[in-house]
Amino acid sequence: MKIVTHNVLQGSIVVQGVDIASIEKGLACFIGFKQEDTLDSIVKTLDRLLTLRVFPDQDGKTNLSILDIQGDILLIPNFTLYGDTTSRRPSFTKVMPFDQASALFKASSQYLQSKYSKIQMGQFGADMTITLKHDGPFTLTL
Repeated sequence: MKIVTHNVLQGSIVVQGVDIASIEKGLACFIGFKQEDTLDSIVKTLDRLLTLRVFPDQDGKTNLSILDIQGDILLIPNFTLYGDTTSRRPSFTKVMPFDQASALFKASSQYLQSKYSKIQMGQFGADMTITLKHDGPFTLTL
């Protein structure tokens, strides 16, 4: 599993002209799965996402997590995170097959929602228009 996080002031997702998700201050998280991933193998990463200290405290030091600030999370499925770019045409042979990845994204979303309620999600397999208002920028890969 790979998650690319962005600290954002706002984020939204539109699918076929319909707003399906929007958040205020928090994390936009692009999430992709490789063939070997299972829910058991990624729970540790999902837990780390919730406790990752990426927001400033009163002294401006990055000491606060999404839980600490009660921020929002925008979870965005993104299979291209495992694209191999060693040639000019990306290869996606390491990417988990669509049906399995869809089920794992749903299970991951449900797991996160069981731990924290302020989560919005993109639509797996959809052509999404994603708008982010970055804060920083502050971007990390888990």
